[in-house]
Amino acid sequence: MEKKLIQLFFLKDAKSIDDYDRNTEGDIKKRGFVFVDYSQIDSGLVDEVKSFGVICTTDYLSDWESLSKEEYKQKKDDVLKSYLDQLEKEYPNIKDYIEFAEVSTAKTVQRYLKTPSGTAYGFAPTQKQFFRIPQIRSKKLKNLYFVGAWVIGGGFTPAILSGGMCADEILRG
Repeated sequence: MEKKLIQLFFLKDAKSIDDYDRNTEGDIKKRGFVFVDYSQIDSGLVDEVKSFGVICTTDYLSDWESLSKEEYKQKKDDVLKSYLDQLEKEYPNIKDYIEFAEVSTAKTVQRYLKTPSGTAYGFAPTQKQFFRIPQIRSKKLKNLYFVGAWVIGGGFTPAILSGGMCADEILRG
């Protein structure tokens, strides 16, 4: 049986671009989100009998940076509960099958990726980034290759393109 990637968009009451803008700037627990079930593709992330899903929404560093450690953890728990409750309406009892769930925030992304304002796609795509030769292969370590928004420039498409460039570099040897 062929698997199909499941991708659902949850955006309530959006009838115009203004509605969409208000939704992405409101209470994070009430923002629209996308759910993708990556177990429907051969990602190698989990065994065949398990699933790997992702919920993604618009997030801002300002939603998190002024919180205490306890407030931060509580807000992450509240966001997770809210999104899983919404997902449960589409997939009844899905929460019964979840073994692990984690919330990453713009603050998480900034901490580990060092991106400005915690953006998930790297720096803004500038002329300086685009008009240079991307470094795919490490100059210091054999068989270390680079992919992602940092290679070409910020954004989703450059991150994907860097993966293709990396594959080409590996195949060239």
